[in-house]
Amino acid sequence: MQTLRQHYAIYPVQTRELTLQGLGVHEWFRRVTRPRGIDCHLLIYFYTEVVNRDGSRTRTFPPGTIILWEPGVPHDFGAAVDKFDHSWLLVTGRMIAREIARNRIPCNEPLQVPVAPLLERTLLDIHREVSTHAPANAAYVTNLLHNFLIDLGRQIRATGGAPAIPVEYLQVRSYIEEHFAEPLSLAQLAARVYRSVPRFAGRFRALFGVAPIDYQIRLRLQHASMLLHDQNWSIKEIAREVGYPDLPYFSRLFRRHFGVAPREARRRLWLRR
Repeated sequence: MQTLRQHYAIYPVQTRELTLQGLGVHEWFRRVTRPRGIDCHLLIYFYTEVVNRDGSRTRTFPPGTIILWEPGVPHDFGAAVDKFDHSWLLVTGRMIAREIARNRIPCNEPLQVPVAPLLERTLLDIHREVSTHAPANAAYVTNLLHNFLIDLGRQIRATGGAPAIPVEYLQVRSYIEEHFAEPLSLAQLAARVYRSVPRFAGRFRALFGVAPIDYQIRLRLQHASMLLHDQNWSIKEIAREVGYPDLPYFSRLFRRHFGVAPREARRRLWLRR
């Protein structure tokens, strides 16, 4: 089991997107008391039980707890018995705040999320980069943390944090993608998840950011735009291929979506060659 503790006197990565101040892997410690917190985000994964004091409230964090404290939030935690084992990361930067929000990662609250191997691998990869290359590649380190935060958000949603996308709605989306050129109705799609049409349509939009039939239309038009590159297809044949036997209607939809009629879009493609 590799152990590591590194506070950087000179930050090896320091950009607007990310500043790396320190990290540790499987460090054993007795107690941390910071009444005013610190000036960066602190991510900690506890392998052993700790007792946390938050004002007058005392809580026990069981093994497997991860918590992300924001800058300025007080920390007061220590081992339930003797010392505690933890991995940790100190960072600031626009990317951190942005990805916390984007991936719906709750801050300042303990979470039970099985990410220990992923976190350790990320921390060790970061340490390897900053300790073996001078200067360290900031984009490489930023991407490592970016990917970890995406995976952390997914694990939180999968284990009871922010709601994950239900499997049945993923299956409906896949069904639309596989049958986009066929006539599909809201009633037909709603029946696949055993919901009323209004409830299904609202839930689909909330999950994917677009109404279900609009999603089908986008798929049709995107496929049509790809077929325009192929000289073997006429505009009329492309329209039928993606589910629009009415050529004028297809042309209106295409223009509305891409800002140009299909014939003009094809002309511009050929002029580029």
